[in-house]
Amino acid sequence: MAADFRATREPATVLYDAPSARARPLFVYGRDVPVETLVSVEGWTKIRDAAGTIGDLGIDRKRMQGDMVVLFADPRKRRMRRVRL
Repeated sequence: MAADFRATREPATVLYDAPSARARPLFVYGRDVPVETLVSVEGWTKIRDAAGTIGDLGIDRKRMQGDMVVLFADPRKRRMRRVRL
């Protein structure tokens, strides 16, 4: 099964400890940060970071871009690259 990656939309996107307006804010991501979507519930999406190290965070779905994002390894530059579909 392929993973679904999206990117954050705003310069300061708040991530919460659960997908809810009542949840506690934990992190702030910048714009265009790729995240893997896990599940969507009532206007919120449960995500984890692209590397899979930080997971089960909640983000308001309006704060995510609608375009899918593809990540691939660039061996010439030794880093991950992002392409919008």
